[in-house]
Amino acid sequence: MTRPNAHGMVGPLRGRGAFQGEVQMSGVGVFSAVVIGILAGWIADLALARRHSLFIKLLIGVIGSFIGAFIAQRLHLAIPGFLGSLAVSAVGATLFLAVLGLFRRSA
Repeated sequence: MTRPNAHGMVGPLRGRGAFQGEVQMSGVGVFSAVVIGILAGWIADLALARRHSLFIKLLIGVIGSFIGAFIAQRLHLAIPGFLGSLAVSAVGATLFLAVLGLFRRSA
């Protein structure tokens, strides 16, 4: 959606994503997101006594970030900053590994 701004220019609405309910990490750049992903994957590995490579930890952490952000949004939790993003991502990554472990054992 677009609307004219104060200068008469048309641009995207501020404060709203392209999709309703879009999940965003507030103010986290690409490098910080990679660091958060690796750390979140490492924390999930430690919590569930697993051993994965650095790349797999990054994937676990990134997937966990989406899961954690989705859960935090549904619970109306706003945890700002690097440590908040890390905590949300680590919880999501731990849940992801736990659920993945349930499916791997039953198959």
